[in-house]
Amino acid sequence: ANYRNEKITLNANVNGYLNNLNIPELKIAGLKSTQIDISGTAKGLPDINKTYLNLNIKKIYLTKSDLLVAVPRKSLPPSIELPNVISARGNFVGSMADFKTDFNIQTDMGSAILAATMNGPKGKENYKANISLNNFNVGKLLKQQATIGRVTAKAAVVGTGLDAKKINAKFNATVLSAVYNKYNYRNLTLSGGYANESISVKGNMPDSNANFNLTAKANLASKYPSVVADVDLKQIDLQKLNFSTTELKLAGKINADISTADVDYLNGDVFATGLQLVKDGKRFNVDTIQVKAVSNETSNSLSLKSELLSAKLDGKYELSKIGSAVINQINKYYQFGEVTTIKDQRFRFAVNIYNPKFLQDFVPQLTTFLPSKINGLIDTEKDSLIMNASFPKVVYGDFNVDSIRLAINNNAEKLNYSLLVKSVLSPSIALFNTEISGAAVNNQLDLNVFLRDRQRKDKYVIGGIFKSIDKNFRFNIDPNKLLLDYEKWTVAPENYIQFGESGILANQFNLSQGSQLLSINSTENTPNSPLKVEFKDFQIETLMKFAETDTALVGGAINGTVDVKDLAGTPKFEGNIKISKLRYQKDELGNLSVLVNNNTENAFEVDAKLEGVHELGVKGFYYTAPNAGLDLVVNLTKIDLTQIESVSMGQIRQGKGTVTGELTVKGEPTAPKVLGAVKFNNAAFNVAYINSYFTMPNQQIDFTNQGIRFNKFTLVDSLNKKAVVDGMVYTTDFKNIRFGLDITTDNFRALNSTSADNDMIYGTVFLTSNIKVRGDLNQPDVNMRVTVDKGTKFFFALPSSDPSIIDQEGIVQFIDADAPPFNGEKALNVDSVSKSPIKGLNLVADITINPEAELNVVVDPSNGDALNIKGDANLNATMDPSGKISLTGRYQVVDGSYNLSVGPLKREFRLVSGSTILWTGEPTAATVNLTALYEVNAAPIDLLNQPDNVQAKTKLPFQVYLMMKDELLKPTISFRLDLPENERSGDIGSQSYTRLQIINRDESELNKQVFALLALNRFIANNPFQSLAGGGGGISTLARSSVSKLLTEQLNNLASDLIQGVDLNFGVNSSEDYSSGSLEQRTDLEVGLSRKLLNDRLTVTVGSSFALEGPKTANTNSSNIAGNVNIEYALSADGRYRVRAYRRNQTEGIIEAQVIETGLGFTIVVDYNRFREIFQSRGKRNRQNLEQKPKNESSN
Repeated sequence: ANYRNEKITLNANVNGYLNNLNIPELKIAGLKSTQIDISGTAKGLPDINKTYLNLNIKKIYLTKSDLLVAVPRKSLPPSIELPNVISARGNFVGSMADFKTDFNIQTDMGSAILAATMNGPKGKENYKANISLNNFNVGKLLKQQATIGRVTAKAAVVGTGLDAKKINAKFNATVLSAVYNKYNYRNLTLSGGYANESISVKGNMPDSNANFNLTAKANLASKYPSVVADVDLKQIDLQKLNFSTTELKLAGKINADISTADVDYLNGDVFATGLQLVKDGKRFNVDTIQVKAVSNETSNSLSLKSELLSAKLDGKYELSKIGSAVINQINKYYQFGEVTTIKDQRFRFAVNIYNPKFLQDFVPQLTTFLPSKINGLIDTEKDSLIMNASFPKVVYGDFNVDSIRLAINNNAEKLNYSLLVKSVLSPSIALFNTEISGAAVNNQLDLNVFLRDRQRKDKYVIGGIFKSIDKNFRFNIDPNKLLLDYEKWTVAPENYIQFGESGILANQFNLSQGSQLLSINSTENTPNSPLKVEFKDFQIETLMKFAETDTALVGGAINGTVDVKDLAGTPKFEGNIKISKLRYQKDELGNLSVLVNNNTENAFEVDAKLEGVHELGVKGFYYTAPNAGLDLVVNLTKIDLTQIESVSMGQIRQGKGTVTGELTVKGEPTAPKVLGAVKFNNAAFNVAYINSYFTMPNQQIDFTNQGIRFNKFTLVDSLNKKAVVDGMVYTTDFKNIRFGLDITTDNFRALNSTSADNDMIYGTVFLTSNIKVRGDLNQPDVNMRVTVDKGTKFFFALPSSDPSIIDQEGIVQFIDADAPPFNGEKALNVDSVSKSPIKGLNLVADITINPEAELNVVVDPSNGDALNIKGDANLNATMDPSGKISLTGRYQVVDGSYNLSVGPLKREFRLVSGSTILWTGEPTAATVNLTALYEVNAAPIDLLNQPDNVQAKTKLPFQVYLMMKDELLKPTISFRLDLPENERSGDIGSQSYTRLQIINRDESELNKQVFALLALNRFIANNPFQSLAGGGGGISTLARSSVSKLLTEQLNNLASDLIQGVDLNFGVNSSEDYSSGSLEQRTDLEVGLSRKLLNDRLTVTVGSSFALEGPKTANTNSSNIAGNVNIEYALSADGRYRVRAYRRNQTEGIIEAQVIETGLGFTIVVDYNRFREIFQSRGKRNRQNLEQKPKNESSN
């Protein structure tokens, strides 16, 4: 404002002498708006120390502009914003050393009240003050409105003395409300005192989202202050406090004991203990975090220990100067920043990053992180700078990064750096042996980038030099180091792009290959002159073929120009770009033309058209100020659904028809207003996830002032059954959304997938439903009546503990025996059934299941174990806004089966009608009462233990009942054996039934017989070998072999604990024998006994083989338990070198009969990971392993 001609009006009534003035009235008005009205008396002037005032300040009114005339601008800190209006009234009675005052201050930022008294002689001043802020905009005052808001608080202080060494005071303060980071903190209380140069503070905040207690004490008497503090974090909700977008809470205690609280001479310890974290509904504990600092005249050290990382910094340094030390070292080779004059700094650092259990909970997409390290040293006196980093493996989402290594070091001449990455893999990128390296010297930084393929062949190469020139940076591409997608590109030797303090300047920056050209040039040879970017036949694939595929993610040829001017001020640009044959993956999109400029102030004008396969246009403005805004017209002339599979990420397949329409888009980008309509013209497509084909014959979606309207929008499945969506999605800004939708289906095929589409939920599902969707986006209310119709065949595969492991048979893995067992990889277990990821949904569903609908639960996909059921059900499902799912009702089984695998054998149990599954709450907490039946025709001869009873060889239809009861996920499984009523008559039938009743009461015997019936289709007698010797009874060779394995396992389990210190081993081998000239079944029993002596260095094993069935070999002795003898002695303690003597009986055939073989052997046992290691000494292998470790460990 111009104050050159402003006047000041004085209206005063003052009488008396200067040392005794009486002021009945003193009014001052002037400048623009200043007003002052004061009355009172003044005695003792002009000596201010003897002056006594009794003033009644009726009014002081100032404006910001007036105040800045009287107060020099440079005297105000740049971080302070004065209020626009200041109004004050109050009184002052007393001298400068003995007074009483009250002030009430009103501003446009808020109000403040001050009341204070002071008296007493110098050095023993007594004072008391109270101050309060009411809704004061502290953020505006401090120019930090983005984070700090209004504050209401009050404080009081009482004390004596003004000398810092003699102050004795107490204070208390209460922050009633304070807005920080858009959260209103409430009721923070602080109290404490200051005496003997020590300050003590106690604090408390009962806020439910920031609840903590604080106790702290600081001693300021010595050269370095000391601090002791304890913080009890009862609960800090970072999501509610707006520091996290997802649920994240923490609690714990922090204890600090700092004996010297000087950042450059730090001594003390800080412990964080009892830490608890809650993230996305999961609670877990974190081990103690410790920070320790030690400083003396000759050295400093700082260390951190935690689950996530450990770090150490030691040497002789000043912590506040470390950043400057690094910059100064780099500046010796390349001007990186301002040079700061500091003392010599010398320090080493080492950081180890681990993979604790909670890391993946914080970063769910980080599925693999192997322990990593960073270390190095800086010594400014010796001009040393070394840094090394190693990240062995990181898998984040779809990105798999293998082995990152960073190395930085220097010598007297240059600073060297290299970054090596073994591989970077993702669906769109495949890079191998990537390298970024170079050196800095004389303000020149060499840059070499190599991106290679799987065969280590260079695919992309860019080499050049960065130069630092008078606070500007100039980059020049080396003409001999430019390779794009295996092809060599040319560039002028004089090319460069310069940027920095002087502006932007581009010179002969023309990249070309054949007819392709990309050029960036300034129109004049002065910084910030207009810039022209030109494309000629530039293939997008050139920069996009990072993946090892035949086609790049995006393709097309770019032609056009972009002109930029006014680079020194607000840059203006005009772009005219055309992309012919634009392609996304395998789908052709058409020819794209884009006209864009910012010639209109605070706006970008765009006119984009896509013509050819798809035809659409976008025309209008995007405004940047005063607020971001859109004013666009979108014309959907034709979207061809046959060409959108790639754009839909494969979720829409076999499309046909078109989408047309016209939309206007206005308003804020985050809350646009959309009007118009989108039409589906004979549209049809297959939804990949559910593998269902839908058609939409001439349907339309309207965008109105009220929201999105579906006017009986109809989907038709491949069987011509309909699903109709009718109603509104109410919204005016696409942020605040309410639902008013009705969805009806009539025998609609909602699912038609296989396990290849979705390995957990698949099959065919037909639904008749009436669904009403109400509520808003924060809490949708869904009420639905659903009938699962006839023809449904639904599969649900229970996830295994590790879904990636299906069958490991035949897999051999070679490992390093000395490697640590932890590899940093782990899977996150998620309960996706009882807890829905959807929050805020209020769902009520009545579900009716048709008895002809078939439901299948795949228990084990690897061996085919599955439950198949048909039944009648009326269920009620609910989900509350917290995401908790409840299910009530009864499922009455009508028919079904359970396929059970017993070793290599498959058995089908039929479900007995009347079985039930009862839900009374959580879906996984159902109560099951299922009975399944397996019938097996078996002879009761072994059951009755009557080997001579011929009638007992008659097969009867024995029934094996499997019963599942109690909880669905932890069922109690039991068995029962029975005979049909019509088979219980007769001698054998009645004896068998009686024997079964006895077995049913003996769980051990029952399990044995059930196992035998399921695995062998027969009973097991008390002497199983006698039973085996009785003949095959038509069992196939494969079945006999499988049974031999099963019996071997059972016998070894039974004998495992018979004799302490002695190992008993059994083996049952079944085979075909032709030694007699005809086929005979042969069964042998192998029995072995093993004992270890002399501290396990001597092992003695004896055993033999006995023929149970089939032709006996001549000269075999069935009573010779020690037919085979093996004695092995470990010559070395580790068992690497061994000597063995043995005697072995071998049956070589009918001519040679029994042959006894004896021998002596020498054995070397070697652990190896590579074949060549077999021939290396252990010492040499250990040395090589040490040499292969990162050499940078030596700098730790």
